[in-house]
Order: sequence, then C-alpha cells, then structure tokens
Amino acid sequence: TSYSSIILPRMLASLLTGDRNISVSDCITQLHFFGFLAATECYLLATMSYDRYLAICKPLHYAIHMNGRNCLWLASGSWISGFLGSTMMTFLVSQLTFCGPNEIDHFFCDFTPMIKLSCSDISLTWEAK
Repeated sequence: TSYSSIILPRMLASLLTGDRNISVSDCITQLHFFGFLAATECYLLATMSYDRYLAICKPLHYAIHMNGRNCLWLASGSWISGFLGSTMMTFLVSQLTFCGPNEIDHFFCDFTPMIKLSCSDISLTWEAK
C-alpha cells in the first residue's frame, strides 16, 4: 500500500497528461519516501524472522526475549533505521549538481537515473549506496 501511495499519483498524472517527465526535486522527494519505506520493510521482515526464529528454535526463551517492550523497540528501531538510511541517501543525492533539462523521462524515480543525470563527482554518493 505504501509503495502504491508514493508511485501511483505520479503514474496517473503521466497517463492522463502524457507528460512523463519528473523534475529533480520531485524525484528526490519520491526517492526519499520510497527508500524509507523499502528499508523499513526490510528491517521489519528481519524482525519478524527473528521472532519466528525464537519461537521455533528457542521456545522456552521466547517469552523472555519477545515481551511487549522488546517488540516495541524492534519495531520502532526498524522505522527509525529506515528513516535515517533514506535521509542520508537523500541528503547525498541532493548535494549533487544536475546538468541539462533536470528532468527524468519516467514516472518513477530511481537512484541510477539520478546519478546519470548528475554532472558532479558521484564517488561519495555511489559508495554510500
């Protein structure tokens, strides 16, 4: 649902108007929220895997390790980690200078087209990815 909420409005606007270009600022915004939700999903899946591991492999320790407080810490840690990772990537991409029309011919903004559009040194940004 979250991915659809980020990508679908721009896709519908592209289909209705025929304008498939997306500005750099809109692209950076979309990239931030998409990266935030994707990273958070990965962390939440890892948390769920850890929960199932404890339940199956160490059932007698499950109640000690997976109480309400620890579940809240794991869930909030997933959201905070996803936000911080996406914010750092977005900050590094926003520091780049962009050449040419500053538009990407697509309704979905991805990291690689942003890097290809940049005319500044991308070594720090590329290594952070």
